[in-house]
Amino acid sequence: MLQAEVRENITRAVAAALETDENRYEADYIDGIADQYRALVIKEIWRVDKRINSIWTQQFFAEYSADLQDNENFVRFACPPTISIDKKRDGFFFVGSIDGIEAYRKVESRATLSNANNHRITKLNNRVIKALWSDGYWEIYGAPLIKDLRVDGIFSKPTDVPTFNPEFDDYPVDDNTLVVMKRMIREEMGVMAATPLDTISDSSDKVKK
Repeated sequence: MLQAEVRENITRAVAAALETDENRYEADYIDGIADQYRALVIKEIWRVDKRINSIWTQQFFAEYSADLQDNENFVRFACPPTISIDKKRDGFFFVGSIDGIEAYRKVESRATLSNANNHRITKLNNRVIKALWSDGYWEIYGAPLIKDLRVDGIFSKPTDVPTFNPEFDDYPVDDNTLVVMKRMIREEMGVMAATPLDTISDSSDKVKK
């Protein structure tokens, strides 16, 4: 389903929940709601079923940029963020070689990386390429000559992936997930629309008459 079709579905859901005209909403606003509720529904599906649908994932190909390199210990690549599946799991499922053959070892923190490098056993296997996610960048350790990187994941904003063409590529959501997204939008936004605005500043929920 193309992004325009998803946008049309979400627009109808928002308009129904807020009892407004569908034509009043800008595309960017609706797309933001689609991205937000897509993430919420995916996390809920994972919580209940522990299942990831491959349709939700995209591939991002990062290219080497000399401007990003300021540390001789690793090679840095810019990368869009993913959603968080739960408190322990992010939305990155593969970080490795462009051909998808070699997956680099993801490390959770610099402390984990340091412990691995200093451990009497793992330090003997420093040839293993390691990947650390930090503030919008992947830091690749153990491959000083690396020039490109492949990352598979459920990205927070699908349009941040350069290879995604909204005119030809399907928005990464399946029909069943979209149905749940629309239902959640109608329920949550409908509740907000039905709740009177509290105009009295007295730490209560009273409405000024």
